[in-house]
Amino acid sequence: MQLVHHKTLTVEKWAILSLTTQLLNVGSELSRAREMRVAGSRIQEERAYERALELLDITLAGKHSLAELRELTRLREAICSLMVKSELAVSLDELYEYILQFSVLK
Repeated sequence: MQLVHHKTLTVEKWAILSLTTQLLNVGSELSRAREMRVAGSRIQEERAYERALELLDITLAGKHSLAELRELTRLREAICSLMVKSELAVSLDELYEYILQFSVLK
């Protein structure tokens, strides 16, 4: 897998991290997207979404149960909908709050 934003990251290195840690890393990019939205920087907001998707894609490349895959692909769909401003029933704030729940598991 060729990564654009996380060039030194490999699937093997990423797989060492727990799924919770991986999702918290995705959440940190969503946090950056929120900050850029508030600052009015659409380009930087989009880049944060791209980085979140890249981390999510490398997460999906790992081994997961069907339930985990379903949840991860739903998360990916929600992030994509935010990028293109579609009318999915989730906001960036709601998605960020969802990801924050994983910090309790850490």
